[in-house]
Amino acid sequence: MATLTDDEYKAIARRAYDAFLRYPNVFGVGVGGRERAGRPTGEIVLKVFVSAKKDRTNLAAADLVPAEFEGVPTDIVEASEPRHEQLALVPGFRFNDTFDLDTERYRPLKGGCQVEASFRLGVGTLGFLATVSGSTNVMAVTNYHVLYDYPNATPSTSVTVGNPDPDESCTKCCVNRFGTYSLGYFDSVLDLALIQLDPGMQWVAEIQGIGVVRGRHDATVAEAATLAYNVRKYGSTTRLTGGILQSVGTTVLSGGTVLGSRTCTNGLAVKPNPRSDGSRVRFSAGGDSGSAYINDANEVIGVHFSGEPHLTDPQVGWGWGTEIKSIIDTFTSRNMITLAVATATAAGQVQTVPGAAAALPAATGEAEALAQRLQAELSTSEAGRLMTVLWMRHSSELNRLVNGNRKVATLWHRNAGPALFQHAIRAAKLPAHAFPEALDGQPVEQRMATLLDLFGRYGSERLRADILAHRTALPPVGGRTYADILAQLRGG
Repeated sequence: MATLTDDEYKAIARRAYDAFLRYPNVFGVGVGGRERAGRPTGEIVLKVFVSAKKDRTNLAAADLVPAEFEGVPTDIVEASEPRHEQLALVPGFRFNDTFDLDTERYRPLKGGCQVEASFRLGVGTLGFLATVSGSTNVMAVTNYHVLYDYPNATPSTSVTVGNPDPDESCTKCCVNRFGTYSLGYFDSVLDLALIQLDPGMQWVAEIQGIGVVRGRHDATVAEAATLAYNVRKYGSTTRLTGGILQSVGTTVLSGGTVLGSRTCTNGLAVKPNPRSDGSRVRFSAGGDSGSAYINDANEVIGVHFSGEPHLTDPQVGWGWGTEIKSIIDTFTSRNMITLAVATATAAGQVQTVPGAAAALPAATGEAEALAQRLQAELSTSEAGRLMTVLWMRHSSELNRLVNGNRKVATLWHRNAGPALFQHAIRAAKLPAHAFPEALDGQPVEQRMATLLDLFGRYGSERLRADILAHRTALPPVGGRTYADILAQLRGG
């Protein structure tokens, strides 16, 4: 047959999808390469994705996918049906050690970090950062279903988004918020949302676990046909995973959330790389939605929206994403906005959104000013950022327990809680002040352990889980100054 352009191949794939949905177990069609005996042949084919292959001898002739469609050969490929991957906040939900949410607070902001909207419907991943032509606005890109996960949702620019969540301290002087919802779509073309970064927010054109973003690339039919085109992503749950591009121009049925199923066009299909021990592998898991697909040149080729639905699914866990060209073109045609993938030439090139910082309110007193300084100093280390995240997540509850629960208040005072708190304030304000080694005859570390046990006993399930998971991350403070404690945190 005559040589076809990529657009012509993709149009044929879309028509084949409409024609093939009637066949048993078919859920998607894309353009890629044929594989025989585990090796790519280089032949361009219509890859027909099925949830399970059936023995041809058990199928009627009318149920057999034709060997070719409009002159292009077909290849039947078994894969897992895609599902949206927002991680709902289900009490008690736990991943195993391999799949554990990345609740790190990334400042400056970067791709690959966990995000959650003020609706608190679940968490996803920030894919990459983008600039807007003719504007100083900077956008964080993720999936629409990460922010809005219910029918007939009314998008609103009052919806705030934070990393790792939208929590703030009880004094409201420390916040995780980094921006507000700007635009988004959940239809056959896009499952995508743009979050406008707040003025004053610092960011880097990097992706956690991958590095500097060098640009964008529109993956081609020829590249997919090689079955050797590498794709990586960094998701909040599975972290860094890799796979091989299987098809472009893919139309696929995706679902799994209360938003309902959608037929997705202009898609990318990625098969995860195998492990050396032969164990089951997956490209993604709940919480990875919104991750950027990155090639070997550190260019963005797409955004992940779906993957294997459950840890127990019998199929190998493929990844499904939207082509970057479709994303850029859609916002240009529908909104007259020209997006560009934010890039950098070297790691650590920090940029700041123009305008007065809005993420933190102006300090109205000595306590607020002190809290803001502590947040800035703690943010210089991973362990310090964890302390900040935990405080912002639980400070309101801790205050309620001490001030509103008579048993907790009694035990708080009996175990020198007020004295510990006052020493912490003095240490932060006075460089030479050191915590005492003991309070009322008991080592300070023992006092702190007793108070953690107290809050774990009377606190919420979420507070109890964080105390259990992170109490060993608290550095010893007995006999140490604030500078000593900061040094311990920076040293890991």
